[in-house]
Amino acid sequence: MELPIDKEDKEAKYKLLAEYGETIYKSIAARNPDAVWVTQGWTFGYQHSFWDKESLKALLSNVPDDKMIIIDLGNDYPKWVWNTEQTWKVHDGFYGKKWVFSYVPNFGREKYNDRRSGHVC
Repeated sequence: MELPIDKEDKEAKYKLLAEYGETIYKSIAARNPDAVWVTQGWTFGYQHSFWDKESLKALLSNVPDDKMIIIDLGNDYPKWVWNTEQTWKVHDGFYGKKWVFSYVPNFGREKYNDRRSGHVC
């Protein structure tokens, strides 16, 4: 991910990410003040070189804790594919936001043959 700032200017990065998070949240809340922003957590692990602790904290900083949930699926990927720690562990349980995690045992599988029913999915 690239931002329209000097790559060496960390403070500008954090400020811009905080503005992005706030803008996304406000656009959701403008339509429905009771809405909850739901996002996937795997992207923060996949792009782990960009999403360090301070960057993700910044993105989430202007979003109320009860107005966001992070769905962190595929927790086998950090350890076995990306060679990192699980994303929710790296990010301290997503800094106060609600979140869930799971493993996806058939992630990426082309076919599943259910022998009991004879169906191929």
